[in-house]
Amino acid sequence: MFIKEVKECGKYAKLAVLASITEPRSLSELGLLWYNENGRFYKKKAREEIDKAVNKQLLVKKGTKYKANTEKLIQSVYSSIKDREFKELLCRFWCQSFSQQTYLCCEAIKKMFNNNPEKAAEAKLILLLNTPLILHQLQEKHPEIYALFVSMQGLEQYTNSINLNAEKNLDRVFRNLKERTDWLDDLNKIIQNNGYFLEQAHPGLKVRKLMEKKRK
Repeated sequence: MFIKEVKECGKYAKLAVLASITEPRSLSELGLLWYNENGRFYKKKAREEIDKAVNKQLLVKKGTKYKANTEKLIQSVYSSIKDREFKELLCRFWCQSFSQQTYLCCEAIKKMFNNNPEKAAEAKLILLLNTPLILHQLQEKHPEIYALFVSMQGLEQYTNSINLNAEKNLDRVFRNLKERTDWLDDLNKIIQNNGYFLEQAHPGLKVRKLMEKKRK
């Protein structure tokens, strides 16, 4: 599976995947993005890990640049979901350009982990896809705890980033009103699924405990 294989490849391979979900990156770009050092990913250990990720088809090499196998990543994250229809809905949502450009661009991902490469390298990949959906669900269904959740998880910079991305991408990515409406319909269907996001999405976020505490 993608998730297990990325972990086995090592820290630099995972950081390369995280930074190249939406566009290819050179080794120099990867170093500057994560460490502000253009030579970091040219070092032997980093090169070995990235080569291993390419061999496992986690990264796709395009000339001198590397691009994450995004479709494989998405399918792997949701592989354990038994509800086939819901799984297909999630995969369809994340395969859309607007979703990726808004939530999975490198700058947004860096903000999710407060620009800390070590924290990003240790995080579970499911966080990337489920955190923005949990935020949408809280805004829609539990607005009273949305701000508390954002504060507890240190997501202030991240939410600002994705909000700006959404505004920028709305007219640029969607070719017509139908595409935008279809995307919103998919998002609405996803956030109606309380069980998955409160219990399975990511236990570490403790969304259910936060909600129960708020009710008391």
